[in-house]
Amino acid sequence: MSDDYKNLPSIDDFTESLEELPSVGDLVEEKDLPSVEGYIEVEEEIQTIEDANGEVFAEVKDIVPPWPELLRLVNDLKESIPEIPEIKSYDDELQELLKHIEQVKESIPEVPEVRYYEDDIESLKENIEGVRADIPKFPKWVNEVNQVPDFSWIGKTFGVIDDDFEKVNDNLHTLKDTF
Repeated sequence: MSDDYKNLPSIDDFTESLEELPSVGDLVEEKDLPSVEGYIEVEEEIQTIEDANGEVFAEVKDIVPPWPELLRLVNDLKESIPEIPEIKSYDDELQELLKHIEQVKESIPEVPEVRYYEDDIESLKENIEGVRADIPKFPKWVNEVNQVPDFSWIGKTFGVIDDDFEKVNDNLHTLKDTF
């Protein structure tokens, strides 16, 4: 047994060089670890505003912003906004332009509308007059309405004659049958 301990594995056989071993710094992934300051509650100061008689009419709380990072970003944004130029009133210039436009309008003469269809209208008028001239003139008595006589007696007369023909035909048939 005395020689066996020499053949036993040693820890040195399993260790590599110290430079190849990982360090604790490599394993830490969070660089921004939470701090205790985030959990400390800040007390708000209450200030009172008194009127001339010494009576309190308003209480103002001194509010500590809960998001200082957000406020910092807002302030940075405000600083990055360029200066807004002063708003200029253009009323005087606009009034002057309106005056010029009115002067130009007044200086333009009113031109009558050009009617390209005047020749067509004239030729239509001439054609209508020609048609009127071609219509013959009737005497006045033609245009007057005369009283129409009552011709109902004619219908009655033909009705009686028709009945007479039917009677004659019936008699003829009777005579033919008898002979």
